[in-house]
Amino acid sequence: MTELMLNEVLGQLRAPQRNRYFYGKLLDVRHLELEQTYGVTQRRLMNRLGLGSGVLCGLGLELGERGLLVRPGVAVDGLGREITVPASYCLEDPAQPTDDAGRPDGDKVVDGPVTILLCYTECAADPAPVLVGDCDSRNGFAPGTTVERFKLIVRKGLPDRMPGLTDEQCAALFPAPLPSQFDLRRAACTLLDEDCAPPDESCVVLGVVRIDPAGSPAAVEMCEPRNTIYSNSRLFDLLACLAELFASCCAVTELRYVAGDAQRGKPGDRLPDPLQVRVVDHLNHPVGETEVTFHVQAGNGRVSDGATVSDRVVVVSGPDGLAAAMLELGPDPGPVSVEATLADGARVVFTAWVTGERPPPARPPVVLGLQPKPADVIVVDDGDAGTTWAKEPMLRVTFDQEMDGGNLRAPDDWLRLWIVTPPGDAKTTLIQRFALGLADVAAGADGFAATYRLDAPIIDLSPAAALVQIRARGTSILSAGPTPLLLDAEFAGTQIPAELLEKIWEMVEQRIPREVWDAMVDTGATLPKSGDGVPGGLFHAWFEFVRGE
Repeated sequence: MTELMLNEVLGQLRAPQRNRYFYGKLLDVRHLELEQTYGVTQRRLMNRLGLGSGVLCGLGLELGERGLLVRPGVAVDGLGREITVPASYCLEDPAQPTDDAGRPDGDKVVDGPVTILLCYTECAADPAPVLVGDCDSRNGFAPGTTVERFKLIVRKGLPDRMPGLTDEQCAALFPAPLPSQFDLRRAACTLLDEDCAPPDESCVVLGVVRIDPAGSPAAVEMCEPRNTIYSNSRLFDLLACLAELFASCCAVTELRYVAGDAQRGKPGDRLPDPLQVRVVDHLNHPVGETEVTFHVQAGNGRVSDGATVSDRVVVVSGPDGLAAAMLELGPDPGPVSVEATLADGARVVFTAWVTGERPPPARPPVVLGLQPKPADVIVVDDGDAGTTWAKEPMLRVTFDQEMDGGNLRAPDDWLRLWIVTPPGDAKTTLIQRFALGLADVAAGADGFAATYRLDAPIIDLSPAAALVQIRARGTSILSAGPTPLLLDAEFAGTQIPAELLEKIWEMVEQRIPREVWDAMVDTGATLPKSGDGVPGGLFHAWFEFVRGE
């Protein structure tokens, strides 16, 4: 197949044809060319539609005393053909335009730009004797090799089209501000959808040379006019840099509770402790110079930043991420709710009480029940309830009040479960944390229950024990309603020290001292007796699952 015929094939979509062998088949020139053409055309089709046209590596342009020097490199043209420049090549007069064959054509350019293009061409080489001729043979020799070479073309003016998206396309893909219902995939599909036809220009733009009024090359511009094809590894490096930049400058900030919740005072009093929050980034590092809004959400009272007293004040976080406001109580007895918020929606809720002659009792929510029960022993192969639970393990937490739905759907902020392996005679034991997913929420006569699926192979892990912790901090687990209150979580169902429980809270899988196993004993604490009357606190309990004798 000639170069012209092959180029026509490359520019069209055709059903690929490949050679099919059978015993005794005669392999003639047509079939051998079909064998080679199939691989070449398919590779170039993938190059054209997958990689696109542009410079893969090298092909730098440098002005020298002898002319324009083109450095070695590789490119892919508009038909998907690889173009290799194996050694430096000197274009003696870049001011002289050429025709499509690379021959001088027309007057030299004076005081203006010229575009340098790299084009694919083929040359026949290695003539060999033709031992058996055909009707077209005029002599006894024919080239035995096709060399894939290149040619340089010089065109007057700038390229017909610069690479990249237009300003209008960029604005449509990344609108500012971002509409609430914006769909990037749909926008890209609409704007960037292209047919399969090859480009009008198959040659690759290497750069633009500026010719001075004297007709001499004065400057070279490569980056703007040329299209560069980056490798997957380089694209990954760029994405990693972008992710790091996003993490450092654009990551979502969070608001953490510090102090000031659950205070009481008489009408008109200023509470002694400030309402304090800390602004942190995704790595839990403090973030300064961030505006935190404190506003009275319910009840009667006013907040102050030290200079202004109002129902709403804005405080800028310090270098340690802290932001604080004082709360002045109003004249009427009852609860006062103050919300601290960030611009991105993060919030912390504080609750205080204005006490009169008969202060209303503060009733933060408490845990009424846990299923499996604390210190319970489940036989996973009893063929009854134990086996049913082991096949579909669940953890049910029952509260005395309706709880915030958002908190219940994000249990990892306040509820975690670990499986602890019996240590035997060892000094350490293995502890593994397993995920909990909300399965059901139900309100009944026994209370408000949230049931979680336990993603753990219970039967394979038996015998073992499960350690459950509930930590009520900030806004991690609040009651529902207009005046949300933090869970009063106090319950000591194990003898594990508080500092060790704090370390376990951050553990995923590791070996720890066997004292954890030894401390999971019946402490006498029973539900529904939980809480100490103060919002917040720590709930910890255990249950065991074993195999029958």
